[in-house]
Amino acid sequence: MNALLWKDLYSTRGTLAIMLVIAILFSWCLGNGGPMSFFIGSAMASTVVGTCMNLDEKAGWHRFAISSGIRRRDILNSKCIMAVLAPSIGIIAGFIALGLGALDGPLVIDVLGCACVIVFGLCFGIFTSMAMIYCCYRLSSNYAGLFAAIIIGASVGLLVGLNEALGQVIADGAWVFVAISAILLALAVAFYLLAYRVLLRKDF
Repeated sequence: MNALLWKDLYSTRGTLAIMLVIAILFSWCLGNGGPMSFFIGSAMASTVVGTCMNLDEKAGWHRFAISSGIRRRDILNSKCIMAVLAPSIGIIAGFIALGLGALDGPLVIDVLGCACVIVFGLCFGIFTSMAMIYCCYRLSSNYAGLFAAIIIGASVGLLVGLNEALGQVIADGAWVFVAISAILLALAVAFYLLAYRVLLRKDF
């Protein structure tokens, strides 16, 4: 398992570094150094999983791995760990963007708002990553990239448009973010089970 994870991290190290920089810049510019920075960073970083799947597909790595005796469940589990790590790196980008926001003036941190958006952003990133993994196994990495672009683009655009109202929403009912986060995690688990089912039957 560790070897598979290190393989994924090594193959996407360049993409991770570039995406981290882009996520910081976008979080800073679009999130205005506020809680939205965490969601934007997590959502953008989750696309690294699609890159990892695309590289494996083009290299025919799954066929090599399975013929070498690596269990299909272990292959999928390593991708799932990446699905958690990538959005977590995006959260780090959000913290950096939050720090950059302090350059424009005194930094006033909304602890509740940041906590809600961090949890929501992380769950959204995991959901998007697992959906991409399923799409890659069920269809191809090209469809996964399109799927991710549509979901992330629409979500970021919607939340950035509602950025000014975000604080009031959190103050009135932070439970909404918790509920949505729980739903996203449940959907991520569903995509994991679907991906495993497809992977067991897939002939590479």
